[in-house]
Amino acid sequence: MSPNQTNYIIALCGFVLVNILLFVFAGRFEGDKSGNSIFITLFNQSFHLHHWLIGLFSLVVCLIFEQYIGRNLLLSVAKGVSIGFIFHGLTFYLDYFKIGI
Repeated sequence: MSPNQTNYIIALCGFVLVNILLFVFAGRFEGDKSGNSIFITLFNQSFHLHHWLIGLFSLVVCLIFEQYIGRNLLLSVAKGVSIGFIFHGLTFYLDYFKIGI
């Protein structure tokens, strides 16, 4: 198996694993497990930090690291997990665009 195929398989494993964990801890729809939500208060305004935004930020960080250190298995897992966060947040929640509370 080529190194590219190995990296893609490892990324897919990270994607599947994070989606299974998100179903358990984050729920399958908004409000399902709202106690696990992350809120940031800034200037007397509360903002909901959606997990797809966290995934997007971590994916960008992974891609930047990949430019400097090259591909490796740890970055492949991290990219798969990041894409899993983005996928879950954008497909299973209807309030993914609502930031302010």
